[in-house]
Amino acid sequence: MSRLKHKETSLDKKPHTVTLPKGTKSHRELSGSPEADFTHVLVLQTVQTFWVSPFGEEEKGRHYQAGLAALRGFQPRDELEGMLLAAQMIGLHNAAMECMRRAMVADQPLECQSHLLAQANKLTRSYTLMMESLNRYRGKATEQKVTVEHVHVHDGGQAIVGAIHHQAMP
Repeated sequence: MSRLKHKETSLDKKPHTVTLPKGTKSHRELSGSPEADFTHVLVLQTVQTFWVSPFGEEEKGRHYQAGLAALRGFQPRDELEGMLLAAQMIGLHNAAMECMRRAMVADQPLECQSHLLAQANKLTRSYTLMMESLNRYRGKATEQKVTVEHVHVHDGGQAIVGAIHHQAMP
């Protein structure tokens, strides 16, 4: 039985500090945490979701900067948002895009292509659910709940369910 070995990349060799990109004032902007170690781990976990295998060092650096920009774009307010939502959503996006990329490889069996597209579909649905979770966590829920209690409509009676707006007669 063969063992999978982790192939070390330049991303693994980054120093134990995250160089903040231009315009970023603090670690909190990237991870939601003021702690440099938390930010470092979160950034590495995020950028390791990028598929960078065939690229040179310059392109890998661009992926690293893209990961930082994506984290900053979520504007995490705390560690929970940074860790559970922003980093994982970036990972889901990267995985979905990788499935889509692989599905488009020429001359592959239809079964493989269908499987990859189904996986991409599941990943994008998960992304949407996480976006809804982020909005709920931030208090931006889009659902409304209306509870109606004790409504009685007797024989010959009429009822209207819904919002009623009165307009002045001209």
